[in-house]
Amino acid sequence: MHGERLARFALLPSSLFAASTIDSLEEMANAALHVEVEALRETAANTNVKVDAAIMQQATELRDRMVKTAEYNLGHKDSVVRELADIRLGTGYLDLANDCARLAALYTAHKSDLAIDKRFYDAADGALAASLAGTIRGEYRAAASRAGQYGSSGRASSPSSFGSTTRFVRRRITSSAGSRTSSTSSRRSAPLRSGAARAARARRSPTTRP
Repeated sequence: MHGERLARFALLPSSLFAASTIDSLEEMANAALHVEVEALRETAANTNVKVDAAIMQQATELRDRMVKTAEYNLGHKDSVVRELADIRLGTGYLDLANDCARLAALYTAHKSDLAIDKRFYDAADGALAASLAGTIRGEYRAAASRAGQYGSSGRASSPSSFGSTTRFVRRRITSSAGSRTSSTSSRRSAPLRSGAARAARARRSPTTRP
């Protein structure tokens, strides 16, 4: 977060806004996203819900093209290499949607570097990837609702291993917040999403992308 924004939050009285909230914000956001993704992943792995094959093919081809373009132009950046390696681990409908969304964000963040490439880079790919990510999620939710996988609230049910992931995330947030409160020289912990994802993968047998 930019320094001037932090300074604005610092003006708020502690009775309205706890200073430790800023330190925990990114971790808590990643935790919330990961819990939602894990719920959808487990539902996808345990049902016969389908997404239109033509959309999946288009998204898969776009994903592969964007990964190769990013590697070609940004392979010297360690953070990008790690991001692309993690994207390759995805399987199934919802992982493909998340892959497209992540690549769209990556294209936005590195637009100036990518734009130099007149051979492989397509400026329209980022927006298309974001659009396909939303389409896949929407189609999956609609199909899952018809199959009875969602309740009246539109949220996925909570399988036992998803409940374990939720508890894991809650413990990490509570522990992290406690350590920051008790220490004035706290250090940022490793991203929660990566840790929770490794724990979830260890519990889940491999699946293949449709």
